[in-house]
Parts: sequence; structure tokens; C-alpha cells
Amino acid sequence: MTELKSLHKRLADDVAGTAQTKVPVRSGRLKRSIRGSGTKTAASVKAGNNRKTGPSAVPYSKPIHFGWSSRGIQPQPFLYDALDDRRQQVIDAYNDQVRTILRRVF
Repeated sequence: MTELKSLHKRLADDVAGTAQTKVPVRSGRLKRSIRGSGTKTAASVKAGNNRKTGPSAVPYSKPIHFGWSSRGIQPQPFLYDALDDRRQQVIDAYNDQVRTILRRVF
């Protein structure tokens, strides 16, 4: 599992980079908040934070991504779209890594 950590980080960073090209931009704070991370067991891409005030506050990432119908905000699923664009790359990278590990083990 430790061998997958670097793969997870690389794939998460690739998806995060794609998401940065798809996110709607006003001030640029939401775009700058997109980040990828990788652990032994997972890759994840996150956007925004829970800060309510200050220059680094980006509490609106979820309403932008998922929408908020009662406020008239249409969903703009930039994270999902980025993953969809990179889906085959992610699948191929996992297949290659698993094959490499299996060859070494068996």
C-alpha cells in the first residue's frame, strides 16, 4: 500500500490541475483553493475551506459545485468534470501500478 501513496498524490494533483481550468472564476480564491492529496489508501481533490472571513476564506465551494436551488445557484460540478476528463488516465495508471506490484510479488 505504501507504493500507492505517490501514485495517489500524482493522480490527485493531475485531477486538481484539470479542475482549476474548469472552475468558475470571480476573485480566483476558489481556483487557488483546489488541491490534491494522496495517502496509502486514497487520492482526493478538495476545494474551498470552512473559514467564514478573511482573505483566505472560501466557504462557498460546495454551493458553487453542487448548486443551491433556493438561492438560484446552478450546479457547476468542476471537480466531477475534471475527474471525468481524467478517468481513463486514472484507470490506466492504477492498472499499470497494480501490474508492477504483482510482478514483483509473484
